[in-house]
Amino acid sequence: MNIILDTLNLIITSVSIISEFLFVLIISKFTVVWIPLVNWYKEPFYTLKRLTDPYLSMFQDIVPSLFGIDFSSLLAMLFLQCFIA
Repeated sequence: MNIILDTLNLIITSVSIISEFLFVLIISKFTVVWIPLVNWYKEPFYTLKRLTDPYLSMFQDIVPSLFGIDFSSLLAMLFLQCFIA
């Protein structure tokens, strides 16, 4: 029984750490998006885009852009923050 509890604790802790890391990456991408001359095909921006786009694309289908501003990343961060807490 103790092995099962330890395994569940390890899984929950791992998911929490990965979620926090993804949250930091999304904040980084959200900040970098405001810089107009970022080349997304050069490192480290390419890696940042590849790590965050699969998660953010789920929310881009739900929330449309308003006045050229993409609010889906805010919704994604809010959802992730609720999941972490």
